[in-house]
Amino acid sequence: MKKISSVLAIILILASFGFSQNNNETIRFFKKKGYEEGFVVFDNGEVFKGQLRRYSTEASCGRIKAKDSSGTTRIFWPKQVNYYKRGNEYFVKKKIVFGFKVFMKVVISGKLTLYAYCYKTSSMSSTMSSPFTSSYTISYSSRGIDYYLGFEEKFFKINGFKKIMIDFFTNYAPDKELVEKIKNKELKYRDIQTIVNEYNKKHITIKNIEIEK
Repeated sequence: MKKISSVLAIILILASFGFSQNNNETIRFFKKKGYEEGFVVFDNGEVFKGQLRRYSTEASCGRIKAKDSSGTTRIFWPKQVNYYKRGNEYFVKKKIVFGFKVFMKVVISGKLTLYAYCYKTSSMSSTMSSPFTSSYTISYSSRGIDYYLGFEEKFFKINGFKKIMIDFFTNYAPDKELVEKIKNKELKYRDIQTIVNEYNKKHITIKNIEIEK
């Protein structure tokens, strides 16, 4: 019985982790502890400098918990913040469906910028039982990552990878080599960071996007 419980516990632990589908930067969903130096830039131009809570990427897309020099903690939301930096991570405010405001992690910054919006869907639960134990309930929720691209004034969700990326690299940011690789399935959705990095290396701007205060 202890063996069965141990196996079940391992399965539940593994199910609670989420990873991005790429070979570059891994976006993890597990909780982090402690604080890191950072700053918050508000819509009105004011800047808060202090310690920012090391939330998971998922939680970081929804709120900021900050601590000033006196130890006072405050919570900031996307409706009032333009962008923020925590350690080496940057998050910027963006609008998604129905004009809903969220924070997105800047995964790659350059002429072509890649953003990640991490989220958790509604929780679900199921009741289980066996001849050897009483009934018990397991609660779980699914997590996901949506990638968005920013190019000049264009900003869009990568939804329907092959069609949308071929159109983008044909009509908006021409790159025949990338178009062929996507058509031939040499590059797929899981390679999105590789695609963005490859484009930026071939189309270097004088100064890449850099958010800093």
